[in-house]
Amino acid sequence: MYRLAARALSRLPLRAGPLPQNRPLGALSLRAASTTAAAAEPPSTPPTPPHAAPAKPAFTRLGVRRPLAQAIADTGIAEPTPLQAELIPLLARAPRRDVIVRDATGSGKTYAATVALLNLSPPAAATSVPPPPKGTVRPAHIIVVPHADLAEQIQGWIRDLLPADKFPSLDPIVQLAVTDPPAPEDAEPVLEAALGKPLSTTDPWGASCTTPHIVIGTPAKLLARVFDGSLDVTAIGTLAMDEIDQLTPPIPRFDHQRASVRRRHARPVEALVQAIMAARLRSAGHAEYLDALEHYGTPAALASESVAEHRIPPPARKAWLDVKPRILALSATASASVRNHLHALGWMHPRNAAFLNTSKIGPAAPKASRHEALVVFAGKAAVVNLADGLSKPEDNDPTPPPPPPTAQSRKRGGKPTRDPEPAIDPRRAALPDLRDLCSTVVAYCRARRVASALVIPVVPDLGVSQVVAGLASFYGVSASWRVTRHAERAAKVHHTEANPAVAMTVISANGARGLDLASASHVFLLGAPRDSAEYLHLAGRVGRMGKTGTVVSVVGPGLGGADRLHAIWHSLAVRSGTKAAEGEGEADDGDRLLQTVELDAEFLAKVRDGGSI
Repeated sequence: MYRLAARALSRLPLRAGPLPQNRPLGALSLRAASTTAAAAEPPSTPPTPPHAAPAKPAFTRLGVRRPLAQAIADTGIAEPTPLQAELIPLLARAPRRDVIVRDATGSGKTYAATVALLNLSPPAAATSVPPPPKGTVRPAHIIVVPHADLAEQIQGWIRDLLPADKFPSLDPIVQLAVTDPPAPEDAEPVLEAALGKPLSTTDPWGASCTTPHIVIGTPAKLLARVFDGSLDVTAIGTLAMDEIDQLTPPIPRFDHQRASVRRRHARPVEALVQAIMAARLRSAGHAEYLDALEHYGTPAALASESVAEHRIPPPARKAWLDVKPRILALSATASASVRNHLHALGWMHPRNAAFLNTSKIGPAAPKASRHEALVVFAGKAAVVNLADGLSKPEDNDPTPPPPPPTAQSRKRGGKPTRDPEPAIDPRRAALPDLRDLCSTVVAYCRARRVASALVIPVVPDLGVSQVVAGLASFYGVSASWRVTRHAERAAKVHHTEANPAVAMTVISANGARGLDLASASHVFLLGAPRDSAEYLHLAGRVGRMGKTGTVVSVVGPGLGGADRLHAIWHSLAVRSGTKAAEGEGEADDGDRLLQTVELDAEFLAKVRDGGSI
């Protein structure tokens, strides 16, 4: 009987959708049978649409908690990037898996790592023991950055995600280790006189919470706090290292002198990892392996002549892997040599490590960026495109080069005109000085009406303070050398229609890596970088997260300027796909990894003649 009733109900034209709950079987069958007659007649009144539920933030699909995902959406980030969509769930579901991340600059690597660590719960080792005494912090995760500006930027991101009414202090969430604590003998009397009360310097952190979720710092400052006992690293779950190829560059294979120096003198981050592992081995009861692991994790153990001497016993190797925290290495130029270097140091688990590269190509600049180059001759005698400033291969040409163009003018039809510019031999042209470079940058910004720009001196002889003084000497230019959130907001205030001033922020090449200046639309490189990897990191300060930007390289003629930049452009201007690898077909603008632009003669004349005051 029950089988026959079920077969009869299956033949009735039921409505699509879920079945109503707690309704008698007879009422269900009668309503189902009456649907055919009701479907023929249109309803007299349209049905009331159900109340639409609010849409969930996009980051909830990645496993991010609802309040944190809503805070991300409130900051203006509607959708995660492809890298963030893979990295955040990976860090959540595999808490012990080491990860190396490589993607284009501006793809959100550091932001994704910050959100993922905020979303993680503290490890069991951090919650199962009593809190440390005052003056010592025991974080759940550590983020190592190459410079203090990047640490302050990450702290600013966390401040934007956490409401001030619920989190008036960020001490329980994040603390910074980028400066040395004040010395009691010289700093305390000055502070006591200024504040009118005694000040204790026994606490180097100056925070009320001793168990922060994240600690961000530079390698040297973190290492100093591990040595003085103010940083307890026995309970950290993730050790994230941003710009890993700058923190620990791979050992060169063919430069034996540099390789010998690298093996004898460990970088601060390498000494930091060694100190962290020594503390965790003692805490786990494996102090007997400290002698066998004395140099393990540093380049000293990679010397070819001491491989047998530093061979690690299997029990010591197993103890190292058991107590090692998860390593998260981030860089836009994490090449194969960098990844092999991390594996050789023993930082990555041999069987539980992942390499994440969502772009599926090699290191690349953001596709939304335009790349331009200005070749400046001494005294701004000429400002030409990159192709016009390259050295010529005819070195045996007996004819002397023509003299550089002069600024003398003559009368032609009653109008003063400039003499026609003869061709300039880049091989014998003098290099521009700081005044010429700054004048070119100012003239470019005035011609394009640039409101905010980032200036990076790449030439070793140019200091940041010198460039700031040179730019500030021009009318309508506001130059600063410190990259802070306040300086970024001030850059939007200087430029108005009535006062078209230019706000320029000058920072060194090492201090520019990883920074995200939302207000800067242009980045000027004063000189040619060393290689394509450095160019990608410096050029990646604009065109981030889908925004547009322009990279302008201001170089001199010759091998150290125009020729080197041309070689970098040539190495980066490759296309993705099989046809590019085989050399078939023409390059489409959408497929090229470097969008270079040549400036017209009229604009070059404006740059050459402008920037005088």
